[in-house]
Amino acid sequence: MNIQRMYDYLGERKVIIRAPEGLLLKIERNIEEPGNPSTDFDCFFEIEVVEEGSIIKDKSFPYRSVRKNNSLSTPGIDFLRYNTLVRTIWQKSCSEFFVRSYIQNDEDAFCKCFEKYLLEEASEGKILFHASTVESKNGGLTIPGRCWSGKTTLAVSFLEKLDLTFINDGDTLLDFTEKGLRGSYIPKPIYTRFSTIANSQKLLSLLNEYHNSEATQQFDEDALQKIILARKFDLDVGISSSRKKFCDLLKVNSKPKTNIKKIIFPEYTPNGPVSVTPIGRAETVKRLKLNAFPKRVDLHSLEQQQDIVPPEIHIPDLWIDEVKSVVVSYSGIKDLTRGLLEDLAK
Repeated sequence: MNIQRMYDYLGERKVIIRAPEGLLLKIERNIEEPGNPSTDFDCFFEIEVVEEGSIIKDKSFPYRSVRKNNSLSTPGIDFLRYNTLVRTIWQKSCSEFFVRSYIQNDEDAFCKCFEKYLLEEASEGKILFHASTVESKNGGLTIPGRCWSGKTTLAVSFLEKLDLTFINDGDTLLDFTEKGLRGSYIPKPIYTRFSTIANSQKLLSLLNEYHNSEATQQFDEDALQKIILARKFDLDVGISSSRKKFCDLLKVNSKPKTNIKKIIFPEYTPNGPVSVTPIGRAETVKRLKLNAFPKRVDLHSLEQQQDIVPPEIHIPDLWIDEVKSVVVSYSGIKDLTRGLLEDLAK
């Protein structure tokens, strides 16, 4: 039986989700705002679980693929793993989505649809960056960087060693309000590479309990098991966990948004010394532009993040006039000492 709840995302958009109770509870583990019975909405998402099947691993088919679905008057998209149909998404309008899911507790179906609505229809005046964001007592710290730049490692170190507040990992929406530069979260599971998990005492349990991570995994269970048993943690593979599970493991609080006081650009320097270098406005803007993401979600696309070309964006001077910016260079997680992290968090 489906139930319906409304979530007031950032106090800006009223989001209604209608789904089976178990699935809705799983989705809620990725949403900061509490649900309520209001029927007012700006966007509407309905998920129907047709059949809870299992994925048949047939390697004669691609691991992920999509195809058109014309079974309804509105064109839909089938999502497949190997040749197993896992979900179909119909976008009825710019703010209304209908999903049929064929696997158990498919929270990712809502997350994909909401991200498309948010970025394309409900983020005017905001810029999406490839950045992790946390909050210290002095204000928000956003950490922009491309894949393998060290942003998640740095963010997890802040959370694990200094008990900072979690805002988001992987991407952050930035905009400017009367209080200055602001960073906001996007509701979805947190993906953490094995290399980061293996170096975190608090996340380490995910290696043995990833099936309790409250998230649909991006990789097959047998592939995850092989990597864990062989301890091949240098591979570009990781584990997804719900937003709240991630914070529970790290024993930190979370918030939906924060006022940004410092921008930290991480740089890996394999043989170099640890250094923290302040940078000015021009260099900050240059580096931010390299880490911008296009505000579009093509449900048909299977494009990898590292292949996405940064869009042309304009960053107003006002956004960063009151924000400090630094580049931190380090060779590995061992360099991220408590003292260094405390200095960066000031």
